[in-house]
Amino acid sequence: MFRRSCSTANRLGVKAVYCIAELAKSAGISWFAMRRVLLANNVKFLRAGRTILVPLPEIQNHVPQLWEALVALERLRLHGERENPAAATSPRPGGS
Repeated sequence: MFRRSCSTANRLGVKAVYCIAELAKSAGISWFAMRRVLLANNVKFLRAGRTILVPLPEIQNHVPQLWEALVALERLRLHGERENPAAATSPRPGGS
């Protein structure tokens, strides 16, 4: 069984809080390495049970390179949706 509180199944976009695991996967590094990067930049975390969350303003203020990468990913996602609007609104295969 796995925890669903921090699913990385969807593409990473701009949102209010991120799990460290989501950020690590998008950067291609381990969860522990991402945690060390965030701690080294004095990022304050939120906890929800066992999940450690990172608020968006903390990323913007303390880790500008990561913020720029998140913005670039969001731009690419939005650009792709504009080019293929049917893909953005079509139901998932096998879904009801």
